[in-house]
Amino acid sequence: MPLVIPKHTCGHSGSPFLSVGDPELIRRNLVVMESFPCPPCRRKAADEEAVKQGLPFLTGTDKQVAWASDIRKEAMKRPQFRDVCYRHTRAEWWIDNKKTSSIK
Repeated sequence: MPLVIPKHTCGHSGSPFLSVGDPELIRRNLVVMESFPCPPCRRKAADEEAVKQGLPFLTGTDKQVAWASDIRKEAMKRPQFRDVCYRHTRAEWWIDNKKTSSIK
């Protein structure tokens, strides 16, 4: 079983994983992983965007913050949910509530 190490768009290497199973599925997953910056770089970009918009920083792991910032960015597009964007700072909250009617 070969070990696969994705190379992110930021130039950093991703977490290694064993390529077990359907080769086509492994290739597609690798393409997706390599189409984004690594989680620490995505978090840095999310923190910079938060500063620009006057939003509080999100807390959590790099992966959580990267994902949650995308969810929060979508919520900011809807004026009725902007106050939520300023109140909740835990990335976990955004991820857990991404499908609720208040954040769609």
